Amino acid sequence: MMENLVIGNKSARLPIIQGGMGVGVSLSKLAGAVAAEGGVGVISTAQIGYGEPGFEDDPKACNRAAIEKHVKLAKEQADGGLVGVNIMAALKDYEEPSRSRPRRTRSTFPAWKCNSSALRSHPPHRNRSLRS
Repeated sequence: MMENLVIGNKSARLPIIQGGMGVGVSLSKLAGAVAAEGGVGVISTAQIGYGEPGFEDDPKACNRAAIEKHVKLAKEQADGGLVGVNIMAALKDYEEPSRSRPRRTRSTFPAWKCNSSALRSHPPHRNRSLRS
């Protein structure tokens, strides 16, 4: 039997973190399904608004709207499971999506906090794997 994954004061039934894959892969349906099954679902903000009307004219506004939409949908589907958000700091407009913070609840937290002790002394943009 696998132990629960404990992250601060939150706990996932399964020690599984779904990777934040950008540009349409890690959106609300995948993140919500993973969280509903007991893992940690992760939404990627990398060009998350590409499917929104007006994206070509105002991608930043569409990305902000899509972040809020997908977090809300994932949390609804997660049924109390944990949903995280992966905001890539390597993007040139990193600050923009990080300002689009949907209201945090007990089941929403920044995904980089999941990376255990490997990231405790490193900035969130460093890509580190979990260490057992």
